[in-house]
Amino acid sequence: MAATQLRRLDLIDAGTYSIWSARSAASLAMTFGWASQYRSLATDSSTPRSPQALMTRAVEDYRREVLSIQELASWYGQGSDRLQEELGPPHPADEIDEWDDDAPLFPDDEPRSPAL
Repeated sequence: MAATQLRRLDLIDAGTYSIWSARSAASLAMTFGWASQYRSLATDSSTPRSPQALMTRAVEDYRREVLSIQELASWYGQGSDRLQEELGPPHPADEIDEWDDDAPLFPDDEPRSPAL
């Protein structure tokens, strides 16, 4: 696959492509001194991740004191002390915030009596 990409970009000629296409990306990385970087990228790409929007919401919930740092750390797969050091302490939620499903749609409106 690496040889195909290099050939498509015209970075290697047809002869080099023939030789390299029989080799794995790991083998090529080893040959050219990229083995440690290749292993790091391969490990990172095979690590399961939660959807970014979900993690964004989880961090916001931690900051609003809805999730504990321990719960959030388990989602991130790291220690709670390190994560709390990165995020800082939670902040109490404002009286009305954008995530509150029970917040009034129009907070400045006066309550209206039902029409008769």
